[in-house]
Amino acid sequence: MAMNAVLHKGARSESARALQAATNRRLRARDLGSMAVEESGVVDHDTLIAVRKAAWALGAMKSTCDAILASGEIPVGVQRMIRNPGTRNDQQKDRGKKRITAMREMRKKRAELAKAAGAERRAVVAAAKKAAANYRANPAAYHYLMSTEVANTTIMSPTPGNHRSDCSQFAVNVYREAGIKDCPGTGSWLYSGTATIAGGGEIVTHPRPGDLALYAHSPANPRGSTHHVEIYIGEPGCMFIGHGSPPIDAQTPGQPDFYLSFLP
Repeated sequence: MAMNAVLHKGARSESARALQAATNRRLRARDLGSMAVEESGVVDHDTLIAVRKAAWALGAMKSTCDAILASGEIPVGVQRMIRNPGTRNDQQKDRGKKRITAMREMRKKRAELAKAAGAERRAVVAAAKKAAANYRANPAAYHYLMSTEVANTTIMSPTPGNHRSDCSQFAVNVYREAGIKDCPGTGSWLYSGTATIAGGGEIVTHPRPGDLALYAHSPANPRGSTHHVEIYIGEPGCMFIGHGSPPIDAQTPGQPDFYLSFLP
């Protein structure tokens, strides 16, 4: 299939399907398989995130990677790099190799930090796992709703369909269930959102279990453009737990843009 046209968000084509398949291969080969996407042939938001990460892993310039998500467009050069990595120049190959090496070293560092998690962090992880187990045992009983029609602090059992049940409500109330005294961020247990969570805490490079993982629309303004939050667990096969649609994300929506710590 020829790569002679920019792929735009929302477009459907066999070229898009081929790019998705190639993107998945490049991600899995570099220990980024959690970002693999459905090979549907539709350029959706998840595809843009995955392509952005694959281009980063292959050595594309950061400005090129960031422009993919900002513009909703996948340039021909990025498509070619992902589908045919052998076309990369030496600088791109070297940049990609260094990035993946650094990423793997960072993961080892995080694994070491996870071993030293304190009591509060262990309590947050335990509450998140318990909630996730409840959701997965009876998924039809749960829902996702951002509305504040009925404020809600219940996460361990199903609630009526008009009760708020979204990612930020889930995250802060895992903290509440764990017995953490203060609500993460600047909001309250009843009325927190990704923006109020992003307004507090310390941005950390090496998250520890119980930290919050934030996803942003703008890499240039991450705190001011958050749209999703999950709890960092840091265990093989269970890196994050978060409430999405369907309830309790089966896969993370890419990789977090930054992490916030509210715990010692």
